[in-house]
Amino acid sequence: MVFEDEWEVCDRVSVSFVKRHWAYLVPFASTLLLMSGCSTVSAAESDQARIVIEQLAARDANVANLTGNVDCGEPRENMLDDEGYPSVFRTVCSVYFDDGESEVRFKDMICIGDFELSPIADKCYVWAPYYPDGVPPES
Repeated sequence: MVFEDEWEVCDRVSVSFVKRHWAYLVPFASTLLLMSGCSTVSAAESDQARIVIEQLAARDANVANLTGNVDCGEPRENMLDDEGYPSVFRTVCSVYFDDGESEVRFKDMICIGDFELSPIADKCYVWAPYYPDGVPPES
């Protein structure tokens, strides 16, 4: 009995598979290629950016009795690269404060930053929903 080289068998199977399924593989490979370039921001860079925007959000919320809790979304998970800005992110931060009456409240802030700039961001803004006609829809 003659045994074929394992690599030759593997090569023939791979070529055969690609020939039979090329119509499915091309879109799949294209998607993987596009997704691989979505975010080139490392976890360390994103963590550093989150520290900066947490400080900015706390400052710009302009609230008394800050509890010290600021929760921000992960900058690298909120990139605007699909809108043509590969180094820009936009995320929401919740700034918690004691209202002095009965409970801890929060104010949402929107923070926009750019990983290619120094500093990465300089201001956060109070988040408010946008209503085209200025009136919220009735629930």
